[in-house]
Amino acid sequence: MHMKKITTRVPWTDEHVDQLLGRYFQFLAMQTSNQPYQKAAIVRELAAAQGRSKGSVEAKMMNVSAVLESMGKEWVTGYKPLSNFNKALLDQVQAYIKQSVWFHMRDAA
Repeated sequence: MHMKKITTRVPWTDEHVDQLLGRYFQFLAMQTSNQPYQKAAIVRELAAAQGRSKGSVEAKMMNVSAVLESMGKEWVTGYKPLSNFNKALLDQVQAYIKQSVWFHMRDAA
């Protein structure tokens, strides 16, 4: 008999999303400045710290890409936008961008 692994969903708190956005925008900054970077280790570390799967973190990264795409902004290559983001994520991304020095400098250029 094959037993299916049971997983528990870990809710995305504001703190968890803020941590994820920090990593996401770190990747984006490195991408736009043509600096090499490795996403996998950072994503695994974030997943472990938050008690969730690597796939869950990657899906949320793709949701962030979708939010950025909807705003006409560049997104991280490798995190193709998913279309199922919610308003709470949109609000958090907008707030993050609003306080981001990197985005203000980039938009001014």
